[in-house]
Amino acid sequence: MTTWIEHYDVHGLVSLTVRRSAALDPVPAISQPFRYFQVASLDREPDIVLEVGDFEPDNRGCYLVDHQFFVRENYFYCEDAYGAARWRVEIQGFEYGQTRVRFCGTFRGLKGFVAPGMLPASLLLKQVVGLHLSRQGYFLAHGAAASKDGQAILLFGRGGTYKTTLLMTLLRQDEGWRMMGDDTVIVGGGQVLSFPALLGFFAFRYQHLPTEKLSLLDRVRLLFFLANFKPTDVPVVDRSRLIGLVHCMVGPGDEVRVGEAGIGENVVSLARGSAVEEHTSYNIGHTSVFPRYVEAYTYVFPGNSLARRWGDACARLLVGAQGVQSLVLGLPRCPKRHHFSEATQALGQMALAPGGAEGVEVQGAPGFQAAEAIR
Repeated sequence: MTTWIEHYDVHGLVSLTVRRSAALDPVPAISQPFRYFQVASLDREPDIVLEVGDFEPDNRGCYLVDHQFFVRENYFYCEDAYGAARWRVEIQGFEYGQTRVRFCGTFRGLKGFVAPGMLPASLLLKQVVGLHLSRQGYFLAHGAAASKDGQAILLFGRGGTYKTTLLMTLLRQDEGWRMMGDDTVIVGGGQVLSFPALLGFFAFRYQHLPTEKLSLLDRVRLLFFLANFKPTDVPVVDRSRLIGLVHCMVGPGDEVRVGEAGIGENVVSLARGSAVEEHTSYNIGHTSVFPRYVEAYTYVFPGNSLARRWGDACARLLVGAQGVQSLVLGLPRCPKRHHFSEATQALGQMALAPGGAEGVEVQGAPGFQAAEAIR
């Protein structure tokens, strides 16, 4: 059987090789969410190797956790299922060194036919990349980021806070802005690095829809759009200095509210929100199994680095956030188009101010004083 070998290089920080059997792949924009980082070859041994296909695990010397998870130092194996998906996964190099993932699974239904390679990427691959980034002093932040003149604004918040629509509006209002990531970006060392996974989903919304909301007809149109999409179709800025950290919320009232927030408060909220987002996935019922695997490993090895990574990320971001403008942005529960325009006009001031983060005038609605006002 013919084997496909794909290589990916994430900003020179983490490299990845995927080996899988050649098969019909009608929509690679879904099956290969990291296509933006794909390269012809690697000039070094990959940090992560994913092998998709049948395998025999090596469970010698393992502890058994919850009748399901086999754990020994730096090793994990289990058989698992969720909805229409069934799989076996073995991870060698779970905590340190090169990570080798062996994965065998099936995903019944239309999604499995349209994107047969989606299952391992959706369930755990992004999280494994995140573990290796954390070893380099970076972390995968759940948020949307835009860059202008080498300065980046990071919008973060839980799902449903209209981060994608705010990003789309910002790009449309000022051609000087470029996107860095719609759902996830890399943060570290006072910088934001792009992580445009599933870039085609954002491109479709940006080119064809007024907001991020998708109707049933839009979803059908999206599938045809993705079948012909290439990552080079969207301009992306790869690296910029972080000048603004904006906590997006949906609260009471009919006005857009923008106020100052403590940088420490926003950093903690960003780290917590990113940790929660690790429990979600795309297209597999919106769940990620990886945190359960970390919990099983932590039961046997409670002092491991995986369990500490979000606290470490928070501490690093606090050190690198000196001089970063920290805001909280509140939108009405049912925002109109003019609300997004008003919000992004306020955000645009952050890049216009001298030095990026200093001297920004913050406008707020009457009675809106600080972050606590919309919590």
